[in-house]
Amino acid sequence: MEEFERVYSEYYDTVFQYILSLCKDELWAEEITQEAFFKALKNIGRFRGECKLSVWLCQIAKNAFYTEAGRRKRQADCPLEILPATEGAEHEMLDRVSAQLSVLPHRLPISAKES
Repeated sequence: MEEFERVYSEYYDTVFQYILSLCKDELWAEEITQEAFFKALKNIGRFRGECKLSVWLCQIAKNAFYTEAGRRKRQADCPLEILPATEGAEHEMLDRVSAQLSVLPHRLPISAKES
């Protein structure tokens, strides 16, 4: 674990700056950099040493960035207001409540004499 802490402190800025150049957002770059180091720690056994460690870490970070960018784009392309309604009990309940609310004002007494 000490070895990974050394790698983290040595390469954090390199990976962070690389991701920052891609996304132009410091908070997002920090998030992606953290995720990249988590993935690197999880998959350290797959590092074959065929490239520099910094290149391997930046590749992981780049993949994490593009995955997250795709997810964010899909969310932006499909705002909640235009999502198709789901079928099921929740949808039926919403329909019933909406129907009751549309009739309700017509049933309310206009004055205290009518009640």
